[in-house]
Amino acid sequence: MNSKSKSGILFPMQSEPKLYEVYYVLKGGTEEELTSTIEQVRKYIEEKSGRSLEESRLIKRRLSYPIGKDSEGVFGSMKFFLKTDDLAELSEKLNREERLIRHMVTVVPAPGS
Repeated sequence: MNSKSKSGILFPMQSEPKLYEVYYVLKGGTEEELTSTIEQVRKYIEEKSGRSLEESRLIKRRLSYPIGKDSEGVFGSMKFFLKTDDLAELSEKLNREERLIRHMVTVVPAPGS
């Protein structure tokens, strides 16, 4: 999306923050390791002028099938506001995070839509 300046030059518009939810599966570990990983994600969101709203309680479960060498994982989710422009970078960061087995980011639909 672009906007025109008074001189007629097109500039890209800054995207508005949207509400997202990330679901993730972490490798098992100590509570401190798990908390540290989640804190890194939260810190990244806040660095990008986003805002973390709520986090689910972490639940350790057996996986339906092994992923790599892991047969158990710690499941959780986090809701947050972030600009659409920063979402790809967040996804890349999550892909590089070694404690994350899987993740999925979804847009939370606005009420009434």
